[in-house]
Amino acid sequence: MTAPIVSMSIYYLAMKLNLIGAVIAQVPWPTPVGIGAFLGTADLKAVPLSIVCALAAFLVYWPFIRRYDKQLLEEEGTEA
Repeated sequence: MTAPIVSMSIYYLAMKLNLIGAVIAQVPWPTPVGIGAFLGTADLKAVPLSIVCALAAFLVYWPFIRRYDKQLLEEEGTEA
């Protein structure tokens, strides 16, 4: 739930600071990150921003991924 809020906040701030244009078209959700950003805004500056948003979302999820990986490693160690 937090990752979409972080990504949306980054985009909103960039839009309000006139760093990128506003969304002008709805893009289907399976469109790749950079391509979807460009098609949705018709602004090439949205491509690097979408990568920043994806990295921010990854950083939000990273602690949970590590915790789950550690849990799986512990379970694997006890089964041997």
